[in-house]
Amino acid sequence: MIVRPATQADIPSIRSIAERTWPVCYGPILPEGQVAYMLDLMYSGNALARQFEAGHRFLLIEEEGRGTGFASHGPVPDGPGVEKLHKLYVLPDDQRRGRGRALVLAVKAAARARGARILRLDVNR
Repeated sequence: MIVRPATQADIPSIRSIAERTWPVCYGPILPEGQVAYMLDLMYSGNALARQFEAGHRFLLIEEEGRGTGFASHGPVPDGPGVEKLHKLYVLPDDQRRGRGRALVLAVKAAARARGARILRLDVNR
């Protein structure tokens, strides 16, 4: 398993992970059709390209040449030294094997290297 910075060339892999993860995570709690709507809104090729261009930094987990998870993070206007973890998803069959932890640690290291002292995470209930 390697965790590496993703580029726009990785958009198909990021989208594929989201398409396979979101129905499992959110299908049971969102109204019918909402998962597909949100995937189109947040994970279309154009939407992901805009996120890259807006300064979101993506990290991708690769194993044997395939993406198994990703995270997105970046600075927020809360002030200097604050970075936000925007997204973190691991394929359902690859969860509970340390991949999420590896992504969190990689985000933490990347944020710290840019001078962040605070890593923020918003949780919707």
